[in-house]
Amino acid sequence: MQNLFNKIQLIQESLLDYPRAGLDLQVWDKQPNGIYKLRDTVAAKIYKVMQQHPTVNIQELADQIHIVGSITTNQYTEDTDIDVHIIPKTPWTEKDAKEVRKWFEKHQTDLDAFIGQHPIEISIQFNPLQDYRSEGVYDLLTNAWIKGPRIVPPDYDPMQDYSGILKGMQDSFKEADMLLGELKRDTIDFDTLHKAMVNMSKAQRQKFLQLAKAKLQEIEADIQKLYDLRKIWIDARSIEMPEKSPDELLKDVKLAKDWNDANAAFKFLAKYQYLKIIGDLNELMQDDEIETEDVVKLKSMLGIK
Repeated sequence: MQNLFNKIQLIQESLLDYPRAGLDLQVWDKQPNGIYKLRDTVAAKIYKVMQQHPTVNIQELADQIHIVGSITTNQYTEDTDIDVHIIPKTPWTEKDAKEVRKWFEKHQTDLDAFIGQHPIEISIQFNPLQDYRSEGVYDLLTNAWIKGPRIVPPDYDPMQDYSGILKGMQDSFKEADMLLGELKRDTIDFDTLHKAMVNMSKAQRQKFLQLAKAKLQEIEADIQKLYDLRKIWIDARSIEMPEKSPDELLKDVKLAKDWNDANAAFKFLAKYQYLKIIGDLNELMQDDEIETEDVVKLKSMLGIK
């Protein structure tokens, strides 16, 4: 089986978090007129990180540099990403863009790519119109807001606001819980059989060897089913961008709501750890199959003693 996932990153649930008084002042400077500007020290740090790539001059290739996501709202968390999207002057291949993103991910600690606990995430954005789905868009090059910031009132209750979305997610939760329960039972069955085989004679072990292998295959199939479910979730989040200008997209209320609702549904899956546990389970598949020694890690992930 091929590697099913790229590295699974924690997806911040800031959309579902309760509001702060304003934007994070580690990142933003609130002007006397009430307008937030990116702090000079933060801009300098972002440029410094970008300049470290060994082969690509990120700043020279950029037509625009957007800061997007929950860091542009007052629903940030202490470790919300600072998402930096590079809009290139000329087209890039998807492969090259992924390699740039992966390089920055791999060297994030080496580069000290953090503002406080906020990781700086740098990527190439093929379609700049996609950024207009974000809660806010800040142009680093012009030092100005394109959209946002999004500041909700202090009494805003996201769980109430998205209660309909949460209700609609119940079937997804139930299906994931059922699959995780099946995986847990298969893991316990294998663990019981494996412990029994330790005390068996060689002839006895041979008798049960095929049964143990079959149980490992069931565990692999369980993880595959969870991956397939995750793919359905990702596909449901994808909303095709219409052929509109940036100004038209900013005024498209229905598109904004559709994206916001899809994003909220996805972030509920992150909030309740479904995305993380499936990502962690996939790490066991890196060698193409589940092996006996992997079961110890699998038990720990599933809370099996």
